[in-house]
Amino acid sequence: MDFDAIYRLYAPQVFRVCMGYTNDFEQAKDLTQETFISIWQHLASFRQESAMSTWIFRIATNNCLRANEKAKRSRLMTWPPDAPARSDETQEKREILKAEQAKLRWLYACIAELRETDRIIISLARNRGDSRFDRNKYQGENSPNQGATLR
Repeated sequence: MDFDAIYRLYAPQVFRVCMGYTNDFEQAKDLTQETFISIWQHLASFRQESAMSTWIFRIATNNCLRANEKAKRSRLMTWPPDAPARSDETQEKREILKAEQAKLRWLYACIAELRETDRIIISLARNRGDSRFDRNKYQGENSPNQGATLR
């Protein structure tokens, strides 16, 4: 698989992982970019001992953890940034967008409060498209959130 195809396939998922760790839209974009720079630099040395997605998400997770160690996790979030209103947008559309943005900020704040393992599990399940997943599949038997629903 060439780099362009890898980027198109995994960039949105890597961004979501980074957003889950940082709670900051701009920092998540930067970490996504850093992740794909690392992938570009090391793609030839990928040994295929695991799935490419596992390798990519591990790079993204490591980048996020390093960034969090440096920043000690800022609680301020800017997801998504306020975009200037287009002339064809109605006030109602802008208010709906603001409400959706508030929901996303709340969601990412909740995810940020989870343990690292739980954040990774949610990201992996979401990236695979599982709307309902058995946590045991990702972490083992008798987990406390078995059968949780992702929306």
